[in-house]
Amino acid sequence: MPLAVFANDAFTTATSTYGTTSPASGTSETWVMTSNAGFPVASASAVPSTWFHLVDQAIPSETITVTSNPSTSWALTRGAEGTTPVAHAAGATYYAVVSAGDYAGFGTAGTSAGGSTTAGLGLGLLSVNPAYCGSDISGTSEQLEVCLATATLSKSVTILGCLIMQAGVTAGPGVNELALFTEAGTLVAQTGDMTTQFGTLGYAEGAIANPGSITSFSIIAGANYYLAFLSSFTGTVPKPVSNSSQNQTYALNGHYVSRFETGQATMPSSITPSSMTGQTGCVLLYAR
Repeated sequence: MPLAVFANDAFTTATSTYGTTSPASGTSETWVMTSNAGFPVASASAVPSTWFHLVDQAIPSETITVTSNPSTSWALTRGAEGTTPVAHAAGATYYAVVSAGDYAGFGTAGTSAGGSTTAGLGLGLLSVNPAYCGSDISGTSEQLEVCLATATLSKSVTILGCLIMQAGVTAGPGVNELALFTEAGTLVAQTGDMTTQFGTLGYAEGAIANPGSITSFSIIAGANYYLAFLSSFTGTVPKPVSNSSQNQTYALNGHYVSRFETGQATMPSSITPSSMTGQTGCVLLYAR
């Protein structure tokens, strides 16, 4: 995975009409900028390769990855980390920023999720480092828990998992499943029924079986996803392990870390994290 590089208060404008279209996420483009001054060096040929991220100060919803900037001609990728490309104004001003994926890449074993922790455990996605988990989320039955995770490598995942700290007793009428959403909120993978696993202490894993009877999903390095936990029990509610942290109400560069929504009997086909409630702690959820 490329090494993220940074600079303080670096900004420039795009010349002519560069950036004024809204292509598909992941589209590679070449823009001509007015200046390269103050920016770090992005280079696909460096060892390791380097990159940095931009946002338009007027429309910051799209994150753009710069993969090469040897002069004022920049190679970049639109709609990075699950964001949606938008049509920017001609001559818009762009700033270098630290993205959620950059923050996740800072993680090392024993400190936070992402980085070497995720890779060291052989996982594709991990919401929070197990070393920092010791409490449980005090949720209710049919409460959907979603947590942000950044892929540290590109791979096909087939299993979704969590760690049950309080086993559930007496299943309810709703579903008991784990799921995977894009950061834009679209359901892309979910397990089959996990009632038995949620009623047992320890790691609960389920094979991807939906939607459309898929059995795997390919995650992309650097992209953000939401891992989700949903249970329905009329007796004791199963509780997944989590870390203890401040309420995750606020967004970091438009990214929500840990959210929940009550009254969910079935796994929704889409979510809107910005409209969900901030959660005190981050559930340990993973994909492998």
